[in-house]
Amino acid sequence: MDFPGRFDEIGRLLGDKAFLAGDAFSLADAMVAPQMDFPAQMREWAALTASHPNLVAWLAAMNARPSMAATTWGLVAELARKAA
Repeated sequence: MDFPGRFDEIGRLLGDKAFLAGDAFSLADAMVAPQMDFPAQMREWAALTASHPNLVAWLAAMNARPSMAATTWGLVAELARKAA
């Protein structure tokens, strides 16, 4: 996987905007945020995103949304355990 290249491209697309595809939260943000949240758990995250403070800030804002907070990896795992 080329994580650095992906981060470069997403950071470039985000630019100085608050959202990926315009002035408001959209399906683009909803689709990309969970995909970025997983590598954000890696210890390499800080190094991989050092040149993309906009991406780090965007992901923090996405994670602060109630919908993201309700679907963390821990909560999903807990739901799966309860369903088993």
